[in-house]
Amino acid sequence: MMKIAIMGDLHYSQVEQTNETLWNAREVFFKQYLQSFAEIKADLRVSVGDLTHHGLADEFREVSGLLHSIASNYRAVLGNHDVLSISKEEILAITQQPRYDAVETDEALLLFLDTTVSLSLNGCDLDEEQFEWFRQQLSRSPHKPLLIFVHHPLLAYAFGRPPSEAGLHRKVYPLLLSRKNGGVVFNGHTHFHKTVMVGAWHAVETAGSLCFPCFRLVEVDAGQIRVSTIALDVAEIVQHSQTLRDGIDRYHQPKEKLFHKADLDFTISQWK
Repeated sequence: MMKIAIMGDLHYSQVEQTNETLWNAREVFFKQYLQSFAEIKADLRVSVGDLTHHGLADEFREVSGLLHSIASNYRAVLGNHDVLSISKEEILAITQQPRYDAVETDEALLLFLDTTVSLSLNGCDLDEEQFEWFRQQLSRSPHKPLLIFVHHPLLAYAFGRPPSEAGLHRKVYPLLLSRKNGGVVFNGHTHFHKTVMVGAWHAVETAGSLCFPCFRLVEVDAGQIRVSTIALDVAEIVQHSQTLRDGIDRYHQPKEKLFHKADLDFTISQWK
C-alpha cells in the first residue's frame, strides 16, 4: 500500500511584526499545521500549489526551511500565487523541487504538473515542452492508477470555472481522454473541498488550509484508491486560520460551501 498526504493552498505569507495579532497567528498556525502534516504516516506528502501568498523569496526560504526540518518526503507543485514575484528558476533553486515530474511505484503512476504563468495571478497553461512530455506520460503503465497533482483544475468545466481555466481544460482534456482507464486529478486553487467525475476521470479538490484546516490522505492498494479527510479540529488552529484569512491581503474566501459530506471520504475502485 502507498499512502500520500495532501495539503491544499497554504498561502504562507510575510507579515509585519508591528501587527502583533496577525504575526502571532502566522507564527503559531503555520508551524502547528505543518507539524501535523509531517506527523501523518505517509510515503509522500504533496502541496498542490500556492505554498506562498506573495511568491517572495523570503516566503519560500522560510516555509521551505520549515518543511525540510520536519519532512524529507514532500513535493510541491507551483501555484499562481507562488509565481507572482520571482522567476520559476529562482523558486526551484530555493525549494529544490522539479517544475514537473513523473514518479512510478508498484502501486501507481504519479505526475506532477506546472500550470502557472510567470508573474500572472490569473493565467494558467501548459507550455509546449511540458504538454508534449505530458502526452507521452499518459501512455505509460495504462493498467495502473494514474494520479495527477496540479494546482489549477484540469477538468475546469466540471467545476464551473471561469474562461481562463476553461482554456486549460480544452487544451488538456483530449489528452486525458486518450487514457481509457482514466485517472484522478488532485488540485487546489479554489480553496474548498469538492469531488466530481467526468467520464473515467475523477477530479479531487482540496480546501485551502486557512479556509478549512485539513489534509487529504490518499491510500492506493491493489488498484483501489481510498481518499479520506483529516481535519485539524483544534480551537487554537481554527481561530488562527480565521485571523489569517481575514488579515492577509487578497486572500480568496470562497462564497461556496466549503465541503459536502460526500467529498470528505470516498473510494475509487475502477482499477481493481
